[in-house]
Amino acid sequence: MNILYNQVGSYSKDFYDSLILYGKITEALVLEIQVDGVFIPIAIYNKTKKIGEDKRVKLIYREVKHVGVIIPGKIKGLNFAVITPKDNIKEFSKDILKLLKLSGFTENTKVFGLADGAIWIENLLKDDVFTENTFYYLIDFFHLAEYIHDAVKTLADSKKHLINKWKTMAKDGKTEDILKEIKDLNLKQESVEVIRTVDRTIEGVKVKVKEKVNLIEALYKYIDNRYGNFDYPFFRENDMPIGTGRIESANKILVKKRMDIPFGWTEKNANIMLELIMIKNNGFFDQFWQFIREKQEYKSIAEIELEKAA
Repeated sequence: MNILYNQVGSYSKDFYDSLILYGKITEALVLEIQVDGVFIPIAIYNKTKKIGEDKRVKLIYREVKHVGVIIPGKIKGLNFAVITPKDNIKEFSKDILKLLKLSGFTENTKVFGLADGAIWIENLLKDDVFTENTFYYLIDFFHLAEYIHDAVKTLADSKKHLINKWKTMAKDGKTEDILKEIKDLNLKQESVEVIRTVDRTIEGVKVKVKEKVNLIEALYKYIDNRYGNFDYPFFRENDMPIGTGRIESANKILVKKRMDIPFGWTEKNANIMLELIMIKNNGFFDQFWQFIREKQEYKSIAEIELEKAA
């Protein structure tokens, strides 16, 4: 455990910096980036309990922010994941930039980004990571299709045909026409309100909340608040995917499968394990430990020299 805490945590960022500075990186003309979040259980412990007593207090669920970058046509890319404090999202943007640079990103690279519609992802990518016109952002089609399906289900049977109609319109990039139909047909008033249980993130912690909602109105707001992020024809024309299946699969295999252990992690050691998982997945595992050994050796020599000088 000392190795994990004292070496992984302190050396991983320096390691990625060294790869960017000294590695042989080929400039990429085009990159694809996908971002998603997945929740894992985190244990909260009471450190004041006496020896022998159960120190476990409660189990909460924290969101792991996970990004994957790949060169189109390649089978495998690079991934990074971390539980980010709500006030430290800027650090995550720096980690994304490192991953992009390792993948060959330059100011001339066209980047196609995909996510599930979470506002924090759009704000992160558009405001903190990319500032140039060479970044194109898209919301996962299948997430939008799910919104459409659930919303139309609350209408009368005579309107059920709108499910396939609106999905086709969305895929053709005509989301504004969907909004127009909702207005023209007065569908907000026709929709039956439902009570649903949804996951909400409050100060970085997942909680279940029951809410009464008009799903047609929710669909309208979902599309309207994400104007310009549904250009599926443009992505298809550039041979880009229109779904986030790649990062969702990575979440299941790299994060959920290995980290979904009740009372298995505190937030600190969960982040350390996530770093190790991603370093291994990215093909840098042996190189990383060699980097640590060289750092330790250099440190030992420096300490000896300091002792001699004293």
